[in-house]
Amino acid sequence: MSPVKNDLLTQQLIKNLDLTNQLVRDLTNDFHEGELDFAKINVELNHLIEQFKQLSTSLDQTDEILLSINLKIAVLEKTIHELESWSKERKRKDQEFENELADKRGKWQLLTALITGVIGILGSIIAIMLNYLNK
Repeated sequence: MSPVKNDLLTQQLIKNLDLTNQLVRDLTNDFHEGELDFAKINVELNHLIEQFKQLSTSLDQTDEILLSINLKIAVLEKTIHELESWSKERKRKDQEFENELADKRGKWQLLTALITGVIGILGSIIAIMLNYLNK
């Protein structure tokens, strides 16, 4: 081969080697950027896992709070039911007492009216007898 042709081939080879070298550098940069992106994704996944754990813990605590609230509501409902029952029983006893008191008052009023009537009749009889005796 001629030296000119040989120089052209050598220059072409050098040019191609430079292009290959550049492609290898670009590929290495792409791998490095891919590794950085993978590391970022890994960090984000770890962050998401932590947030999920916190959410899970929070939900567990919320379940405990809801259970506690439901228990307190059940106790309040039972207490309200007991108070309603006590109130009804108290009203019934008060009504019975008032009825008994009314019966006693009625009996005393009847007895008072009878005594007053008997005294009135006795007074009339005495007055008639005195009137009859004075004649």
